[in-house]
Amino acid sequence: MTTAHSPLHDPERDGGRWVPPLDFALETDRDALAKQAGANIHDDRAMFTAAVVLDLALRALVAAHDTRVGNSGVHSVRVPTPDHGDVTLPEPEWCLGHDGRPTEALADVHHSGRGHVVDNGGGIELRAEPVAFPYGETPVPVSVHVELCLPDVTLDPPGLEGLAAVLVEQAAELRRLALRLAVLRAGGAW
Repeated sequence: MTTAHSPLHDPERDGGRWVPPLDFALETDRDALAKQAGANIHDDRAMFTAAVVLDLALRALVAAHDTRVGNSGVHSVRVPTPDHGDVTLPEPEWCLGHDGRPTEALADVHHSGRGHVVDNGGGIELRAEPVAFPYGETPVPVSVHVELCLPDVTLDPPGLEGLAAVLVEQAAELRRLALRLAVLRAGGAW
């Protein structure tokens, strides 16, 4: 018995499509991944649909990445420094860019990503962002800078319980950020 075969992707048929900006591709691919996560693995049609949707999403993401980094495979940025002049250096995908103003020194050049803020009310706020100081006196690989803003308060027993609940939520968020950082350090996306 012979079955018909049509490839999921045919470069000749599927080439020349619009390439989205990388941040847009990431956002839409996260949505696609979330929507397909609930597909029934025992339903052939649901699995086929998930495979096609995720294939298209991944191809768009790869095309957006390749377009951003160009042929070299690495996106670079020129940063003015008083001690080394204009320095061209690799810029990670997650970096929000550099404003072109001179830094104090090459050692001060750093990358920072989109901030992540969790505000549970009551003045308790968790701020986190990916950072790296690749040229510092002690280079810092990609890490997460965290600020936890907690006001000074005097609490009764229900207030302490409420504070504990918020801190548990913040701890869960820190665990999620730790996983995202592990993925980023392994070469994945933030």
